[in-house]
Amino acid sequence: ADTGNRDLGRILDVKSLEEMYQLHCNVKLGESEQALAANIANSTSTGDCKGVWIKASVAADEANSTVQIGADGSPRVFKTR
Repeated sequence: ADTGNRDLGRILDVKSLEEMYQLHCNVKLGESEQALAANIANSTSTGDCKGVWIKASVAADEANSTVQIGADGSPRVFKTR
């Protein structure tokens, strides 16, 4: 059984979730079932995919984490709890 939509619903229900990132756009899902378009690294069809990466890292002191989409993307910093 496909539990993808149910699992996504659980993720989106997490109140502390600040942003959601996604490596590839899922052509079988609608916009409301995916990360914001700006947070999807590869939003083109498979044949046109550039293989853009998402880098997530945690500071050595664990005070914050950083997420960046591709080499040209602006890093976003999130304070950890």
